[in-house]
Amino acid sequence: MLKPKVKLSAAQLLAILALSLIVCTFTSNIIPSASADPEGDPIKSIIFYLHYNNATPYINGYETFYIMNTTQQWSTAPSTVKNLQKLYHYWYLYPTLASDYTLNGVISLGIWINATGTTPSGTPTITLYERDLSGTETEVYSYTFGSMTLYNVPSYLNLTIPDAGTYTFHKGSSIKLYFEIVVGAATYAQLWFDTITFDSRLILGSVDYMRLSSVKIYDANETETSIFSVHWSDTQRKVVIRANVTDPFGGYDVYQVNVTLINPADQVIVLNQTMTKISGNLFSYSNLYEANWTYPADAVLGNYRVVVTAVDNSGYSYYNGATGVYGSYGPYLERGYTTFFIGTPYFVQIKATDTHGEIIEGALIQAISSEVVIDQGYTNATGWWTATLYSGYYNITVFWHGTMVAKTPVEVTESAGFQITCSVYYPTFKVVDDVDSPLPEAQVYIKSPNGTINILPMYTTENGFVNLTQVPLGSYEFTVLWKGVTVKQTTQTVDSDGPYTIKCQVYELTVQVLGNDGNPVRGAYVVIDTQAGIVYDFKMSDASGQATFKLPVGTYKIEAYYSTVYWLTHVVANATKPSVTVASSHTETITFSNFPPPLWTTTMFWLLLAFAIFITVLGAFYFLYKRGRRFKGK
Repeated sequence: MLKPKVKLSAAQLLAILALSLIVCTFTSNIIPSASADPEGDPIKSIIFYLHYNNATPYINGYETFYIMNTTQQWSTAPSTVKNLQKLYHYWYLYPTLASDYTLNGVISLGIWINATGTTPSGTPTITLYERDLSGTETEVYSYTFGSMTLYNVPSYLNLTIPDAGTYTFHKGSSIKLYFEIVVGAATYAQLWFDTITFDSRLILGSVDYMRLSSVKIYDANETETSIFSVHWSDTQRKVVIRANVTDPFGGYDVYQVNVTLINPADQVIVLNQTMTKISGNLFSYSNLYEANWTYPADAVLGNYRVVVTAVDNSGYSYYNGATGVYGSYGPYLERGYTTFFIGTPYFVQIKATDTHGEIIEGALIQAISSEVVIDQGYTNATGWWTATLYSGYYNITVFWHGTMVAKTPVEVTESAGFQITCSVYYPTFKVVDDVDSPLPEAQVYIKSPNGTINILPMYTTENGFVNLTQVPLGSYEFTVLWKGVTVKQTTQTVDSDGPYTIKCQVYELTVQVLGNDGNPVRGAYVVIDTQAGIVYDFKMSDASGQATFKLPVGTYKIEAYYSTVYWLTHVVANATKPSVTVASSHTETITFSNFPPPLWTTTMFWLLLAFAIFITVLGAFYFLYKRGRRFKGK
């Protein structure tokens, strides 16, 4: 595993030491504990269904068939109680209370009842008693309602006392419900209960109910902790989650306990997994539930959130429409929270440099664990990025101008500094024509790997170069213009400083200027025109009679002009090639038809001729003169 480290400054070492002390204190002393819902302690309505129990349990010394509790363990057929004129019956809470329970507010009885007669009615009374461990029954509350309309068929009679005050039932006691109704002297009344159809129930309001009192985390060795390591063995990489659920009615009232785990990337890795009960029974106030999660060696490093939810039997009844609501646990869903960490947090500094060893300011650095970004940030003016990372393995990924320029595996085992050399270069590009000659003053537009294009063109130097500074590796798209014409569009992969050569569709057209005698003409003006008549370029022919032009693909007109004094005669010559196609580098010859002119048309010729005649005449006169004197001498 690559572990590139760099020497840190004194200030950086002090910062690391300070944070290390903080981290050590944090990891050794703090174990996250459960937090309850922030909703306070609302009064909840606990539903006790009325049952007939063939087992006739003993309730603090009293054996009975008639019990009530929060379960919906129905009989196959309804139980009934019937009497003439005055009907009364009772039910005892079983199991008995697992802890003190304070009645607070509402008492409501919903009971299925029917009566005989044409217009039956009755006056009901509800009385609550506490039956303590010794078997002593104490009246807690009694209320008589006014006359209530009854029906010949079983109908649901709702009797509600909105404010019954408070009373605390003691641990181990049972709550006795006594119901009485007085009907007419010749009237029979009948109670129905203990089936899903005849679901007669007592509802009591209280702030005492099932709670998630704690959620704790343990390792595979049964040690409470909050720190786990990816370096542990397969058998040790286990997170044990335990929830202590307390319930004043006993463990039987806990319907379900589930756990959800969320990783540092806010991804749900365990969703509503059912927790297993590992301690407690029907009568237990405290009930311990457990779930295990074995994490892989490449688990995402960082802070994991644990959410435990618990629902009691009243919540289950609520979910199934006991109060007219379906598909929701409503106020009966209790939650507990805690966290744990995979990896010990350390202070880490990372420096990004280019291939020349220069710092990269503003580079985006991501610390990735199992393809999840654990932390990220930008390098500062000195090229450093500082983060708190958990011990374990990371891919440190660096982005520059939107392009990934480094992906380095790093193992974090302590507070340290790392230096990463990124694929960031200083490339040069040489722009040349068809024969590899430099193309100066060409306009260059560059599309970077991140998709941006320079608004203003870059211009090549006299030697045809374009230089870039501190750019990321990747594919660059080039558009080169020459004299306003696009002469190259290409893609170049940059993975070094280069130089890279960009060969353009610019061709060298050499114009050979000749006289009518076949000799090269030096000093002739050669003009290249577009077919629209616009002058594209012009030059003067050299000693070999040549002028060379760099031209993009196209059709051009070549014009040549020459003005000189030839044998003391002013001569003007011109020649034209009206249509020359340029698609490759080549030579075109253009010839002046009237240069050089015939010698006899020149002033020098006639001067020389006149001089020759003069000399000839002069010689003739001299000869004759000499001859004449010779005759006289004789």
